Order: sequence, then structure tokens, then C-alpha cells
Amino acid sequence: MNKKSEEESIREWLQGQGYPLEMKVAYIFEQLSHTIGQSCRYRDRDSSLLRETDVVAGWGGLKRGGPVSLNIVLECKSNSSPSVVFKSYDLDSPEENFFTDDEKIATITGYPGVSPVDADLDFELSLAVLDQENRLLSGPSMAGYAVTQGLRTGNAKDWSYDSARQALAAAVGMATEEKTRRIKDKASFYVPVVVTSGSIYDCSLSSDGDLQLRKVKRSCVEVNTGVLYERYLVHIVNEDHVEDFANECSRTGEAIAEIESPLLGG
Repeated sequence: MNKKSEEESIREWLQGQGYPLEMKVAYIFEQLSHTIGQSCRYRDRDSSLLRETDVVAGWGGLKRGGPVSLNIVLECKSNSSPSVVFKSYDLDSPEENFFTDDEKIATITGYPGVSPVDADLDFELSLAVLDQENRLLSGPSMAGYAVTQGLRTGNAKDWSYDSARQALAAAVGMATEEKTRRIKDKASFYVPVVVTSGSIYDCSLSSDGDLQLRKVKRSCVEVNTGVLYERYLVHIVNEDHVEDFANECSRTGEAIAEIESPLLGG
């Protein structure tokens, strides 16, 4: 039997780690975003410790001279275990019954961000999102209220919930840091995302009280930061759907980048 070469051993080891997924996600977003960063450092808002997130893709802002930027903060998890997102409505009901345009606009504030209190900006930003007929900033559907790792037993670590918390902590940390170097008349939004190689399921009860379980390409869940009543949306995206998701981010980011400085009095 031939002994494996060092290169073969390293290649086999890498395939069992999360690095290939991180590299794939970064490559896809790099083709579309205005800026891209990997292994990005941020200061945790709660502990003040320096931590690292996998990928951050950005649109607009200072790089394009506009007043608004969109930043997608991605945690990549190479794990075959499924994620289950719990939702409080019948999955067979049309989404339109639950998500009005006013609610979509309201959820623009559903992410960590640095934004002046400016009604015109909120309205213009909302129109930019809605005109693209996508719901990046308001979620792919009504958000779930909890997420857990499916098929988990005993005291095993709940990596689905932990990943969502990590993505949110990174987004909150980056938004908090930006507040300290705030540039007048600029607004930034940070969208936390988990990319997983495992399956994703939405779970709910039907109007008849029956358990519903639906496999989806992506989902969205509200996650608490640890501060009372402070909850933000976190996207969960399957690895095979990353390219479609990145294109949605790009459509939203490019629309946001078109917002002009005079809107903020610049």
C-alpha cells in the first residue's frame, strides 16, 4: 500500500474543515460586491475581546462616495446536521397575508446599523429595496422565533443556534465600532448571515394543530443579543443557494449605492 503524500494528507484534512466553504463563499461574493474581506476582526460588544468572522461583503458607502452602505457579515459552517427554524404561522398560508409593504419598510431597522434619524432616508432606502422585488432587508419570509440543530441528542452543542449568535455578534460588534468613528451623514447596515452545508427546515403548527416541517433553501430567524428586547434578523442559507443569495444581496446593494448624498443634506 502506497503511503499518502503530505500534500494528499493536507488536502484530505482540509476537506473535513470549514476552510473550503469559506473560500467558496468569499469567491462568490467577491465577483459581485464593492468590497470583500476574509477572516475579519471585530471587537465583541459585550466582552470587548477581539474576535473573527469569516467573510464580510460590502456595497456602497465611502468606497462609492454615497451616504449608505450595506454590509453582509457571513459565518460559514461546514456541518451536515440540519437546522430547524421555528415559525409561529401556518406554512401553507400565503406569505402576503403576513408581510405588508409597511412591515417590510419597518424591518429595515431589523439589523444592527448606524443610521441618522431621517425619515426621508428610511423611505428612500425602503423604496430601493422594494423596487428590486427582493426581501433581503426584511427576510425571505416571516422570521422564525428560534433555531436549533436538528437530530441533536443529550448535551451536544447546538451549533445552529451558536452560529446564528456568532453571526449576530459580529454584525453588532462591527456596527458598534463604526459608531465610534461615525462620519456625519453616513448610514451603514450590517446583515448577519449563516451559510451552512446542512439542510434547513422551517417548522410550525398548521391551523389544525398538525406539525409542519418544510425543507427550504434559506430561512430567517430573530435572535436576541443578550440585551433585553434587542432582537435582530439573522439569515440562514444553504451552501447550494449561496450564489442566488449573493445575487440578491448585490441587487439590494447596488440599489442602496444609488442613494445620493443630498438626501442626507450632504
